[in-house]
Amino acid sequence: MIANINGLFEQVGQSPLGKTARRSANIIWNAHLAALETTRDETGRVFQVAIKESGKLRERTRDRADDVVGEIAGRADEQLSAFEEAVQRSVKRVIHRIGLPTAQDVDALSRRVETLAKRIETQASRKRKTAKRRRPAAKKRAKTAAKRAA
Repeated sequence: MIANINGLFEQVGQSPLGKTARRSANIIWNAHLAALETTRDETGRVFQVAIKESGKLRERTRDRADDVVGEIAGRADEQLSAFEEAVQRSVKRVIHRIGLPTAQDVDALSRRVETLAKRIETQASRKRKTAKRRRPAAKKRAKTAAKRAA
């Protein structure tokens, strides 16, 4: 039976239909190889284009993310500043209500104390100078009084 099948294939192969079928198979096979070669070449190019585009997309995404983060940080700073101002106003009101001196009040008072201390210092030094001048005169008077009594 195998001999019959081999014989049949040989007869079909020698016939014009078999020869045409062989040529068609060769053309299909060569077209398949050419398509495979083209696909292999184009795959490298497609990957290169995909890598370039992904890099561009990554940069655009990063830039956009930086913009969004900057915008959010700006809004957060504004809100934080507004909150700090509100807290400062509230604290000032409470300090004023209970009568605690502020840092400005303490600074002003410190300046006044320093000014008064300088004035007292200058007055004390003047009194010391005048006291030194008076002592010799007092000693002379004491000597004169002692001479009169003697």
